[in-house]
Amino acid sequence: MRLTNFSGTKTIVMGAFLIFWGCASFSLGIPSATIINMSYPYGHLGYGIWCGIFFAFVGIINIVLGCRTTPSLVIWGLFMNIFACVLGVLQTALGMAAANQDFNAMKLRDMEGSDNPDVIQKYTELSEFYREFFPMTYRIANSKHLVPYIHNGTVAVDSLLAICGIFAAIFAAVAASSCAKVTCCPNIKTDLDTVTVVSSVHHEGRQKPTSQMLHENAGFQSQQ
Repeated sequence: MRLTNFSGTKTIVMGAFLIFWGCASFSLGIPSATIINMSYPYGHLGYGIWCGIFFAFVGIINIVLGCRTTPSLVIWGLFMNIFACVLGVLQTALGMAAANQDFNAMKLRDMEGSDNPDVIQKYTELSEFYREFFPMTYRIANSKHLVPYIHNGTVAVDSLLAICGIFAAIFAAVAASSCAKVTCCPNIKTDLDTVTVVSSVHHEGRQKPTSQMLHENAGFQSQQ
């Protein structure tokens, strides 16, 4: 049974975009998860890699769903796209948190060793603040393994991962809404319904006209 009020073209387009953002997240997740990246623990979780793989997988499902639309595939696509949307929001949150940590660590590192009294005072205040509330940022800023130009690149990578998560969540939400429109609306039309309507009309066409039936009934009553 194939659904006729489902936009397969839009689902295919959303699937293609999800594959694109999934590949982008996977590509950015590789350098984010390396040892060189100091945005621990966010980058070391490998969230860009796993989310990217899932985005691409859901994108493939959407393309298959757009080409072969069945009620079971629509329900499956609905749940998968909702989960992809949740993962997109999660990737955005982790990317923003990692980028913020990287930026603050570099800002604190740049203040170290300054001769300006105002900078020294601000560095002392920020050091105490990060040591108490954000110890990982403080440890990264004072790590001997931190390479400034590489760490600046991690800020860009984590920011791009957050952007990929936003777009993946948007396209997954659009695809999920298309599936929900079919599964939740009571007036679902299918090819089976169309065949039934055509058959009913054909049956009515074979019936005798009303005037002929009245004439036959009148003749039958006169004979009595």
